Amino acid sequence: MTKHLELQLLQEKQRQRLQASLETLRHAVHDSVGNYENFKALQQKAKNWKWESIENLEKYLVEFEGRLQQSGAQIIWAKDADEARKAIQQIHSQGKFDTTLVSRSNELSEIEIETHFQNLGLGFQNTDIGQDIATQLKMNRRHPVYPLLEKDSRDLRKELNKGGYSLPELLSTWRKESNKKQSGLTLSITGADFLIADKGTIVNCSTEGDASWSSSLADTQVVVSGIEKVLPNMQALMEVLPVYASYQFGKANIARTLLRRGNKFKEGKLILILIDNGRTELLANPNFREALYDLEGSSFILDCPIYQNISGQHYGALIPGPLGAVLTSLLYKEKDFVDDPSFYSCLEENLSSNPFLIDLRRMIVNARSRSMTGQGKGTMERYFWDYWEKAMLDRDQLDGRNNFLKKSFRRLMSKFIAGKTHTPEFAPKSFAQLWEERRIAFK
Repeated sequence: MTKHLELQLLQEKQRQRLQASLETLRHAVHDSVGNYENFKALQQKAKNWKWESIENLEKYLVEFEGRLQQSGAQIIWAKDADEARKAIQQIHSQGKFDTTLVSRSNELSEIEIETHFQNLGLGFQNTDIGQDIATQLKMNRRHPVYPLLEKDSRDLRKELNKGGYSLPELLSTWRKESNKKQSGLTLSITGADFLIADKGTIVNCSTEGDASWSSSLADTQVVVSGIEKVLPNMQALMEVLPVYASYQFGKANIARTLLRRGNKFKEGKLILILIDNGRTELLANPNFREALYDLEGSSFILDCPIYQNISGQHYGALIPGPLGAVLTSLLYKEKDFVDDPSFYSCLEENLSSNPFLIDLRRMIVNARSRSMTGQGKGTMERYFWDYWEKAMLDRDQLDGRNNFLKKSFRRLMSKFIAGKTHTPEFAPKSFAQLWEERRIAFK
């Protein structure tokens, strides 16, 4: 479903706007971190809790499932994005909902639920103004938290035909128009920031409270969460939250934190969809397991010089930024994704990045090694590149192939690097053959 986009440099105005926005976010993170006397100790505690959760993931997921079901909620396990989309589609069709509210979340972007609804001709309403504007303007995902990161407010109002509005007026008008659209039975679809195992509680954190707003209006709530979001207990949440809030939102405290369980609703009114989508493969791989501490990885974007010049739209990865460069080929198996983001990703890590002290540099190196050794590639692709290497190193082998074989190789090359670059046709004669013909003609 996702289309590969070629690597492109931003225009100067876009680049300046993006870099200014990232600088603002960096200052916010620094200011938030500065509120704590020993923030490194907080980070280490948060990392320890993440380590505990991931190393005992099966245990805590089973505990969480039991607690949540006891409170009257329903859990659906989805092995990939397609299963998650089908589950949501079935809930939507069975409930015959008049209004569908979609919140902004990493998991909902991951399963591309908006695109799925659009392809099916189903209406929905975004609860986040930034996400709603990005959808209206048909913008590709650029930043996990701030969809309009590189947009200038004046240009934005002009594109929306609301040039005479101030930003507060635009927000107020959008909220009023959103309220008018709601009617009849309402389905709310949100993500989750954390899952608390011993309480069976779903936690949502936000600065605008869109999850709280949509939940209060919903007749049925659907929450989509990755299996890695589970934490053992409330103590873990209290020690992870300061680090999470500082890096995710640039705030020492999250303005709105929503805790949900099933006992508030009738049977089946709260439905949690837990998605794997390649996460168990990461869990089984010691080289990349740490990535499960923070799959969104938005803080790494702040210090990524590549992202500052090409943005998330052209990064060539579903998760933008350095962490996405590592994870894209591991988590998402679609044919239009390629292994190359890890080669043009680099990281200047400092105070404003890496909340859970992940060894991202090591993972980038491992991702590059994995790509070079052909891990994760199909048998045909590995055979092709092995043969191509031999042909390039032995000119006689290349020259000895007829045009049919060369054209077949060209088609395979186009398949394996599709969308990245134009694949030129082989010339009828090689340089060596032309040289020999001319040498003989001159004699």
